[in-house]
Amino acid sequence: MIYTPYVDMLDLSIETIDGRLYTMSGLGVKTLEFIVQSPEINIYYESIPGLPGLVELESTLEQRTLTGRFIFDAGEAYHFAEKRDELIAIFARDKKFYLQESRAVGKRWLVRLAKPFSATQIRQYGIFELEFISASPFSESTFLSEVNFAENRFIFNNQGTAPI
Repeated sequence: MIYTPYVDMLDLSIETIDGRLYTMSGLGVKTLEFIVQSPEINIYYESIPGLPGLVELESTLEQRTLTGRFIFDAGEAYHFAEKRDELIAIFARDKKFYLQESRAVGKRWLVRLAKPFSATQIRQYGIFELEFISASPFSESTFLSEVNFAENRFIFNNQGTAPI
């Protein structure tokens, strides 16, 4: 496999709704880059006669786009199609699935593939980009919260990084 400094630490986990788990590294795929864009923001304005400018009425956070760039080594050029088809079977599905990047422990995104993809073949290597869409502007926490009630007080175990 190709060695790329600093990128070797980056990995992407995939969990299907039915519980199947994959990692890109486990599939023999190196994650070169994983970009989480900010959510789209729709802002609604109203014009009031006699008042300069606009008045902001409301804003809504919309979906997010997540993009990954990857490379794989099929071993031999004639194994390229086999690896490509394996990746298509995992990502080109009609059901949503979860993505979790190794740099953001405790956060996962419920996504689906946003558009078709293809891998460019250079000898036995395949280079490709996947674009995902999350209908929610927010990731989900994978940490479990534990609350213990005892009379008039309770103990909250926060496994995340946010202060309580």
